[in-house]
Amino acid sequence: MKTLLLIILMGWCTFSYAQTITIEGRVLDVSNNQPVPFAGVGIVGKSVGTVANEQGRFSLKLSQQYASEVLIINCMGFESYQIPVKAAIQSSPLEIKLNVNAIRLKEVVVKPINPTKIIYQVVALIPQNYDQNPSIIEGFYRESVKQAQVNQYFAFSEGVIQLYKSGVDTNIPDQARMIKGRKKELPTLIVTAQNDTCPIPSITNGPYLGYFLDVVRARDFPLYDLNSYTFEYDGAQTIGNTFLYKINFKNNSVTKRSANQRFAAYKGTLYIETESLVVVKAEYELNDAALRQYELSYPGIRLKHRKYIINYAPFEGKWYLHDARVVNDFEYEYFVWPKGTRPKNAPKRIEVGVGLHNQMAFVTTHISNRNVQKFPLNQILRIDTSFSEQSMTFDDDFWKDFNIIEEEEN
Repeated sequence: MKTLLLIILMGWCTFSYAQTITIEGRVLDVSNNQPVPFAGVGIVGKSVGTVANEQGRFSLKLSQQYASEVLIINCMGFESYQIPVKAAIQSSPLEIKLNVNAIRLKEVVVKPINPTKIIYQVVALIPQNYDQNPSIIEGFYRESVKQAQVNQYFAFSEGVIQLYKSGVDTNIPDQARMIKGRKKELPTLIVTAQNDTCPIPSITNGPYLGYFLDVVRARDFPLYDLNSYTFEYDGAQTIGNTFLYKINFKNNSVTKRSANQRFAAYKGTLYIETESLVVVKAEYELNDAALRQYELSYPGIRLKHRKYIINYAPFEGKWYLHDARVVNDFEYEYFVWPKGTRPKNAPKRIEVGVGLHNQMAFVTTHISNRNVQKFPLNQILRIDTSFSEQSMTFDDDFWKDFNIIEEEEN
C-alpha cells in the first residue's frame, strides 16, 4: 500500500512562487514509440504533480525546494520511471519511454474471484476509504468543442475552479465556483461542406465534472445498482508493484426489468486495489440504449459515443477524486436550404449532419479538509453552466506558475 501512495500521488498542490523550476517532456511507450496519454507526473513521496495530455506531453512547475527530490512518471500497466529533478532540469525537455509492466500476477489469479462479492465489499468500505467530512478541492478544468472533419476549434476555455465536496456518506449536493478562467476567441458558426453556416450547440457544462463523475458517490453508478448490472472478473492490472482487480460491468440482459431494476446506462471497467478494495480507476462509456435516450432528450444533437475516465488518489489517509475526463462525439443535425437552392414546393429545411468532438477534463491541484465552509450563494456556478460563459480573455502569461494540463498540438 505504501508503494501505491508513492506512485500515484500527483497534482495535490497549486504553486504560485516567485521562482519556479519547469520540467517539460513527453511520455512514450518503449515498445512502439507511441504516446502514453494521461500518465501521472510527480515527485516521489510528495503531494505535487500533474498529468500528461492525450499526446503524452507534460509541463511540471515546482518550487526550488524540490530541486533535490526525485521525479516519478507512472501509468497503469507500465513500470514506473524515476529521475532526479536536477537531472530532469538539465535534460528538459525529456523523452521518457516506459516499459510494459512484466510483474507476474499469480498472487491474484490463482484463487477463484467472485466479482459481485468484491463490489459488495468495495461499497461496504467506502465510508472507511473515502472522506466522510466535507472538503474543498481546487483543480484545473478545460473544455473544448471542435468540428471533427476539419479539426477546427469552436470553443476552448479553461480555468481554476473550486469544488465544495460534502462527506461521502451524505446526500448534501456539491458546489462549484470559478477562481480564474480564460477562453479563446473562436468562430461562433460552423462552415459546412455545403458552404453554409450553422450555430454551435451548447454541449459543455463541465464545471461540475468532479461532482457528476465521483463514481464512489454517484447513486446511479453500477456500484450502487447490483440488480441492474452484471460484473465479470477480467484478470489483474498493476500500478508499479501494486495489484488491481480488473472488473468489467454491463447491463443485465433481461427481457422485462423487475421493479428493483433501474435503467442501466453504462458499460466499462473498474480497477480495484486488491488489499484495501479502493476504486483506483473507472473507465466506462454509455451503452447503446443510453445513447438512444440522449437522442430523444436533445433533438437535433445525436450523441454517437461518450467515454468517461476517472482516477482516484490518496491524501492524508483518505481517497479523493484526482482527475476526470469525458470525451464526446456528436453529430449535430441542422435544417436549412442554402440561399436560392430550394426547389419549388420543397420543404423549407433539409437535414445536414456535422461531426463535433467535445472534451471536458478536470485534475485536482489542491485539497483542503480543515475548517471547510460552503461557498457564498452569489459565487456558486449553476449546475448547467458552460464554463466558457464565465471565463475571461485569453493571454499567454495567464497561468504563470500554475500547474495545468498541456494543450494538445494543433
